[in-house]
Amino acid sequence: MKQTIRGTKDIFSPEIDLWVLLEQIARTTFTQFNYKEIRTPLLEYTEVFQRAIGEGTDVVGKEMYTFLDRGDTSITLRPEFTAGVIRSAIQHDFLNKHLQKLFYFGPIFRYERPQKGRQRQFHQVGVECIGYDTLKSDVEIVVLTDVFLKAIGITTHKFKINTLGSKETRSSFSEALVQFLATKKDELSEDSQRRLLTNPLRILDSKSPQDKLALENAPQLYQFLTDEEIARFEAIQNALSSLSIDFEVSYNLVRGLDYYSHFVFEITGSKLGSQDSLGGGGRYNNMFEEFGAKPTLCIGVSLGMERLILELEGQSARIQKPTSVYILIANQEYYTIALQLQSTLITSTNCSVYFDLSEKSFKNQMKDANNNEADFVLILGEDEVAKSSVSVKNMATSEQKTIPMSQISTFFS
Repeated sequence: MKQTIRGTKDIFSPEIDLWVLLEQIARTTFTQFNYKEIRTPLLEYTEVFQRAIGEGTDVVGKEMYTFLDRGDTSITLRPEFTAGVIRSAIQHDFLNKHLQKLFYFGPIFRYERPQKGRQRQFHQVGVECIGYDTLKSDVEIVVLTDVFLKAIGITTHKFKINTLGSKETRSSFSEALVQFLATKKDELSEDSQRRLLTNPLRILDSKSPQDKLALENAPQLYQFLTDEEIARFEAIQNALSSLSIDFEVSYNLVRGLDYYSHFVFEITGSKLGSQDSLGGGGRYNNMFEEFGAKPTLCIGVSLGMERLILELEGQSARIQKPTSVYILIANQEYYTIALQLQSTLITSTNCSVYFDLSEKSFKNQMKDANNNEADFVLILGEDEVAKSSVSVKNMATSEQKTIPMSQISTFFS
């Protein structure tokens, strides 16, 4: 029998309960910050990601699921959210519709080696803030992320922050870095030797010990920042400190996508080992121009759902499930009454209500109720039906009482 494709997985109960909880908290938190939900297609024209993310990135160069459709058009499965959101913002003129603060969740696809917390199909939750370039928007993105993480129960996270400066600043620094590393090319890892020609800034973020050794005494990006860029970054740090946000400056933090500029950040967890990144984000001020649109300043953040789930392992007790009610039928002829009870309780209370659909015996129905961890059992026996009543058994205390069917909603309210 066929199994799931490598790098994909099925998500089902009880794990799915934690996923649903995270999505609910994300929707509530982001809405409180006045963000609106957006859902973009899984499929986009390949050019959307090539132009936005950058030809020299690992995502475009090695990790995208790209294919020709029947019309010989190059199509790509979504490898990240931001490019599609900005494509949508331009296409539908969000700025004039005052749709500038957006949030999303859903699957993305990258062809890479599956690892803990990162499959080939994985999921992200995040926000994009379009059209703002004030210090407030930089700080709010971090605060929003911090509030969301604490709301789901993650409190030991830390923000790593940096500034990449403008395109001109990065270009000057990149030139100096390439000159420095050109004499050490043989000392670099294979990936970094390739990046030296295509995306040299990514070498700074390498986890390879030999790359870290080669980077000793290398020029630093902060040495190329303008006074204005330094002042803005210091102002962000002061604001985060005044808000008691736990952060550290990491001058080698560059993020993996070409579109980032100025303020960038990454969030690390405490329970994931070496792969400790929960997500990250930053400012991307040039993406509208890459699509041929009017320059528009933006900032965003995305978090990996699988990584959040791993960081939250052992906290399933936080999931608040509805009261579960199992209707036990002594005679299968009573199933229409059971359906009426089920409908009444579902429409008038927050209870989860179910009954046996396979005509099990009375004894096996009780076993089924226990196996499903029902909080209450409603017993429809001959006496109960004759008196238009129902026996209610509390499965935790074994207490049982009989009440009129007309009062069943009141009882569970």
